[in-house]
Amino acid sequence: MLKLVVDVVVVLVFKEFTETFKLYAYKNKDRCDLSIKVNEHFVMTYKLTHDEIKQFFNEYDIIEPSTDKYGVQLTTQAGQYWFVMLKKHFNAVRITVSNQGADFNFRVGIDEWLDLIRTYNVQMSLPQPWDDK
Repeated sequence: MLKLVVDVVVVLVFKEFTETFKLYAYKNKDRCDLSIKVNEHFVMTYKLTHDEIKQFFNEYDIIEPSTDKYGVQLTTQAGQYWFVMLKKHFNAVRITVSNQGADFNFRVGIDEWLDLIRTYNVQMSLPQPWDDK
């Protein structure tokens, strides 16, 4: 007696997240979608205004002990509390996002942070496929 044996292989194809940041800066709207990678299968995406993201870029490296000013601390229009600060001794940037009692803490290399700033500037100065959406 012959038995039929069938091997079934199921392959799920997901595009992995490979970059620390994914940014969509919408020129025609006051909105930027910023995704921050948690792992290769999970990112957190935040909605920011252009002024908010520019404030992060312009003030993350402020360290003024006399005024107790360290980085940027602000509540966004989306209702999240952000704390973005340069961590010189780690050569990194701390990003903490708080919302409804949950804190999400990210540490990114300074080079990745500077790449994000460059990406924003490029997206704002050159046409992007999502500009008219």
